[in-house]
Amino acid sequence: MTSKGDFYPRFYYKDNKLKQLKGFVTVAKHQSIKKAADELNLTHGAISTQIASLEKQLGCKLFDRTPKKIELNESGKKLYEMAIAKLQGIDGLYEEFVLQSLHKSENHIKIAGHSFVLSHYLNKYLAKAIEKHQNNIKFTILNIPLTEATDKVINEEIDMMLYDIDELHHPAIEVRPWISEEFVAISAKKYDLFKKKDNKITWEDIQKTDIIKTGSEVIKKAAEGFINKDNFSNIVNYVNPGYEICKNASLSGLGVTFCPKSYISETEKQIANIKDVSHLLGFYRANIGFKKNAKMKILAKELLKILTA
Repeated sequence: MTSKGDFYPRFYYKDNKLKQLKGFVTVAKHQSIKKAADELNLTHGAISTQIASLEKQLGCKLFDRTPKKIELNESGKKLYEMAIAKLQGIDGLYEEFVLQSLHKSENHIKIAGHSFVLSHYLNKYLAKAIEKHQNNIKFTILNIPLTEATDKVINEEIDMMLYDIDELHHPAIEVRPWISEEFVAISAKKYDLFKKKDNKITWEDIQKTDIIKTGSEVIKKAAEGFINKDNFSNIVNYVNPGYEICKNASLSGLGVTFCPKSYISETEKQIANIKDVSHLLGFYRANIGFKKNAKMKILAKELLKILTA
């Protein structure tokens, strides 16, 4: 009787083809055995053995190797295209099973943030997560102060927090970058400063207008020394408003105000003057925060991937 060994080489890596393929795909992604080993939490030797055994079983080389780099050859590219979708499918199957079969708390994540961040940025990402999993998931969204959210993340009462970049500073909180976009000045059509040919306005230009003060700490810091001089023709000073209040006041003709660029709708662009002021205010930025070294729920990991993709 012919044995299996007569047809297939005996050089197996613990006969685990899934590990071999994961090692192969990760090396191909990074073009580095060391980086692949770091990602998979394995040794350099283990990854090398996986690749060598896979090449031995397939009867062909998969990489072109030089002292400085390792790259897929034609056979490797073909296998990579076949393997990547299957591996992603296996990982997705595992995560979906965990979500549907584990305790309901695994399917429920709680997120805290500022009202602007939650209402303007978060919803489309939640929709993507719901579309991916379709059922058996639950989100609780909390519009609470930063200090309260920080305590809840540290005590593992909530899973993540979404706040302005300058606010997330705590040794127990790990921070990931998320949103970055330009600030713009917005006003009704009557202000001539928006018609400047060089397309850039200055604080001196803005001081010639009526001003709508915003509660944004980011803008307050950047504009300190200009807006706070109160040397405008007229001032409407909202105390801790949202961007929506200031924007609507501006569109009503009360003056000039500032907000992130994406906050202006296509319809509003037709009836308003809008100028980039990133050279004056920099960028609006928001970050994601979660507890360092805490075990993150599968659903929270999924949402984090969607947020940072």
